[in-house]
Amino acid sequence: MDTGTRVTNVLSYGPSDELFLTYTFSHGIPGVPANQPRPSAKELNAKVGPAVAHGVEVIRQMVKEGKL
Repeated sequence: MDTGTRVTNVLSYGPSDELFLTYTFSHGIPGVPANQPRPSAKELNAKVGPAVAHGVEVIRQMVKEGKL
């Protein structure tokens, strides 16, 4: 669904070769109307947490399969 929001996922490595996944939201946060105040971290995690968790699982599987 095109909502005008852009989500960028950046995969990077930490100092001990651990993987980091950073999500960046541009032009709003999915599920949060522009005229409302920004949600707290707890509220944001409730809204986008399941999608982020799925993304992390997909990336873990890709690493396991040697695709990343």
